[in-house]
Amino acid sequence: MVDLLAPVITENQLLIVNDTNILLQHLQGLRKLREMAERTVVKMTFLIPQIVLTELHHFSDPELEVFARKARKYIQVLENKGTGLVIETPQDAEQANSLFESKLNDDEILKCCLLMKQRGKDVVLFSDDHMLLIKARIYSLKAFQRRTLP
Repeated sequence: MVDLLAPVITENQLLIVNDTNILLQHLQGLRKLREMAERTVVKMTFLIPQIVLTELHHFSDPELEVFARKARKYIQVLENKGTGLVIETPQDAEQANSLFESKLNDDEILKCCLLMKQRGKDVVLFSDDHMLLIKARIYSLKAFQRRTLP
Protein backbone atom coordinates (compact mmCIF):
# COMPACT_ATOMS: atom_id res chain seq x y z
CA MET A 1 0.00 0.00 0.00
CA VAL A 2 1.23 3.51 -0.76
CA ASP A 3 2.39 5.38 2.32
CA LEU A 4 -0.33 8.00 2.64
CA LEU A 5 1.67 10.09 5.09
CA ALA A 6 4.86 10.28 3.01
CA PRO A 7 4.29 13.88 1.89
CA VAL A 8 3.93 15.01 5.51
CA ILE A 9 6.53 13.00 7.42
CA THR A 10 10.24 13.27 6.68
CA GLU A 11 13.37 11.78 8.21
CA ASN A 12 13.76 14.87 10.41
CA GLN A 13 10.37 14.57 12.05
CA LEU A 14 8.77 12.89 15.01
CA LEU A 15 5.29 11.55 14.51
CA ILE A 16 3.44 12.08 17.79
CA VAL A 17 0.31 9.95 18.12
CA ASN A 18 -2.18 11.45 20.56
CA ASP A 19 -4.47 9.47 22.82
CA THR A 20 -7.96 10.77 23.59
CA ASN A 21 -7.11 11.48 27.23
CA ILE A 22 -4.41 13.96 26.20
CA LEU A 23 -6.86 15.88 24.05
CA LEU A 24 -9.48 15.84 26.81
CA GLN A 25 -7.40 16.47 29.92
CA HIS A 26 -4.17 18.05 28.73
CA LEU A 27 -5.02 20.19 25.74
CA GLN A 28 -2.92 23.03 27.15
CA GLY A 29 0.07 20.69 27.42
CA LEU A 30 -0.42 19.70 23.80
CA ARG A 31 -0.47 23.37 22.83
CA LYS A 32 2.79 23.93 24.71
CA LEU A 33 4.35 20.92 22.99
CA ARG A 34 3.34 22.33 19.60
CA GLU A 35 4.86 25.71 20.54
CA MET A 36 8.09 23.97 21.57
CA ALA A 37 8.06 22.05 18.29
CA GLU A 38 7.97 25.29 16.33
CA ARG A 39 11.24 26.39 18.00
CA THR A 40 13.22 23.17 17.51
CA VAL A 41 15.27 21.68 14.69
CA VAL A 42 13.32 18.43 14.85
CA LYS A 43 9.87 18.91 13.39
CA MET A 44 6.91 17.29 15.10
CA THR A 45 3.80 16.15 13.31
CA PHE A 46 0.78 15.23 15.39
CA LEU A 47 -1.29 12.25 14.30
CA ILE A 48 -4.86 11.78 15.48
CA PRO A 49 -6.04 8.17 15.08
CA GLN A 50 -9.53 7.55 13.69
CA ILE A 51 -10.64 5.95 16.97
CA VAL A 52 -9.71 9.14 18.85
CA LEU A 53 -11.91 11.20 16.52
CA THR A 54 -14.73 8.72 17.09
CA GLU A 55 -14.31 8.91 20.86
CA LEU A 56 -14.28 12.71 20.81
CA HIS A 57 -17.50 12.68 18.84
CA HIS A 58 -19.46 10.34 21.12
CA PHE A 59 -19.31 11.58 24.71
CA SER A 60 -22.59 11.45 26.59
CA ASP A 61 -21.18 12.73 29.88
CA PRO A 62 -21.89 16.50 29.88
CA GLU A 63 -18.65 17.30 31.71
CA LEU A 64 -16.51 15.35 29.24
CA GLU A 65 -18.46 16.76 26.31
CA VAL A 66 -17.21 20.25 27.20
CA PHE A 67 -13.59 19.05 26.96
CA ALA A 68 -14.32 17.02 23.83
CA ARG A 69 -15.81 20.10 22.15
CA LYS A 70 -12.64 22.09 22.96
CA ALA A 71 -10.48 19.27 21.59
CA ARG A 72 -12.53 19.05 18.38
CA LYS A 73 -12.22 22.80 17.92
CA TYR A 74 -8.45 22.65 18.45
CA ILE A 75 -8.13 19.87 15.88
CA GLN A 76 -10.18 21.93 13.44
CA VAL A 77 -7.96 24.99 13.99
CA LEU A 78 -4.82 22.93 13.37
CA GLU A 79 -6.34 21.31 10.31
CA ASN A 80 -7.29 24.72 8.89
CA LYS A 81 -3.70 25.91 9.35
CA GLY A 82 -2.63 23.02 7.14
CA THR A 83 0.57 22.20 9.01
CA GLY A 84 1.69 19.84 11.72
CA LEU A 85 -1.44 17.71 11.93
CA VAL A 86 -2.35 14.44 10.24
CA ILE A 87 -5.57 12.52 10.70
CA GLU A 88 -5.30 8.76 10.28
CA THR A 89 -7.04 7.87 7.04
CA PRO A 90 -9.68 5.12 6.86
CA GLN A 91 -7.29 3.19 4.59
CA ASP A 92 -4.52 3.39 7.20
CA ALA A 93 -6.93 2.35 9.96
CA GLU A 94 -8.01 -0.65 7.88
CA GLN A 95 -4.43 -1.67 7.22
CA ALA A 96 -3.56 -1.24 10.91
CA ASN A 97 -6.42 -3.59 11.82
CA SER A 98 -4.60 -6.40 10.03
CA LEU A 99 -1.70 -6.22 12.53
CA PHE A 100 -3.53 -8.04 15.32
CA GLU A 101 -7.03 -8.68 16.58
CA SER A 102 -8.32 -6.38 19.27
CA LYS A 103 -11.47 -5.35 21.05
CA LEU A 104 -10.20 -2.28 22.89
CA ASN A 105 -10.01 1.26 21.59
CA ASP A 106 -6.53 1.57 23.10
CA ASP A 107 -5.39 -1.26 20.85
CA GLU A 108 -6.59 0.73 17.83
CA ILE A 109 -4.27 3.56 18.89
CA LEU A 110 -1.46 1.06 19.43
CA LYS A 111 -2.01 -0.45 15.97
CA CYS A 112 -1.89 3.03 14.42
CA CYS A 113 1.51 3.56 16.07
CA LEU A 114 2.80 0.17 14.96
CA LEU A 115 1.74 0.73 11.35
CA MET A 116 3.56 4.06 11.23
CA LYS A 117 6.62 2.46 12.82
CA GLN A 118 6.54 -0.30 10.19
CA ARG A 119 6.59 2.44 7.58
CA GLY A 120 9.82 3.75 9.03
CA LYS A 121 8.42 6.70 10.95
CA ASP A 122 9.90 7.84 14.24
CA VAL A 123 6.72 7.33 16.28
CA VAL A 124 6.06 8.59 19.80
CA LEU A 125 2.81 7.84 21.65
CA PHE A 126 1.50 10.64 23.89
CA SER A 127 -0.90 9.24 26.51
CA ASP A 128 -1.67 9.24 30.21
CA ASP A 129 -3.21 5.76 30.04
CA HIS A 130 -0.82 3.57 32.04
CA MET A 131 -1.90 0.29 30.44
CA LEU A 132 -1.54 1.73 26.95
CA LEU A 133 1.93 3.00 27.84
CA ILE A 134 2.91 -0.47 29.08
CA LYS A 135 1.63 -2.06 25.86
CA ALA A 136 3.55 0.51 23.82
CA ARG A 137 6.76 -0.42 25.62
CA ILE A 138 6.09 -4.13 25.02
CA TYR A 139 6.06 -3.32 21.28
CA SER A 140 9.22 -1.19 21.63
CA LEU A 141 7.35 2.03 20.91
CA LYS A 142 8.48 5.30 22.38
CA ALA A 143 5.84 6.71 24.70
CA PHE A 144 5.50 9.52 27.19
CA GLN A 145 3.02 11.06 29.57
CA ARG A 146 1.94 14.64 30.06
CA ARG A 147 3.89 14.96 33.29
CA THR A 148 7.15 14.34 31.43
CA LEU A 149 6.79 17.64 29.61
CA PRO A 150 8.28 20.86 31.04
